[in-house]
Amino acid sequence: MAVYGTENVKIMMMITTMILSVLGAVLLAKKTESVFGQMTLTGSMALDWLKDGLKTEISRVEMGNVEAFTKDFNIPDWASGWCAIIFPTAEWQNPILVTQMSVLRWLENKCLEWEDAKEALAEGTTRNKKAVASLTFDGANPTVTFTREGKSKFAPYRPEIG
Repeated sequence: MAVYGTENVKIMMMITTMILSVLGAVLLAKKTESVFGQMTLTGSMALDWLKDGLKTEISRVEMGNVEAFTKDFNIPDWASGWCAIIFPTAEWQNPILVTQMSVLRWLENKCLEWEDAKEALAEGTTRNKKAVASLTFDGANPTVTFTREGKSKFAPYRPEIG
């Protein structure tokens, strides 16, 4: 039977205490929200992207700098500059993130037309202390279909009302 000296027992106790401290810190550490979990159908910050053939009825459009939306939605790191978020009328559908410049130009022009025709309420608001242009429909909500003009990954979309 081995006999441990006082010094060895102290070292073993220190090592055990350190291991338990690290284990406790790991167990008590705050879990970070999973980025993948936010992108699922049930994520509160989830956004969908434009897809070929996507058809949605619009309830609201918000346009502004990406920074305006980063706290409220899971905006991908690669997104920068100007973007829009299209809010569908169907509550089960995620809002749609628009970053493609050709669609942003089309959407901005359509929002101007809808505002001028008094088909929707336009207002300047802020999100996260950043300016955002918002257009809200009340009644005759337009339905937009986004179709890709080519099969390549970066082919532009052709939005159509109706």
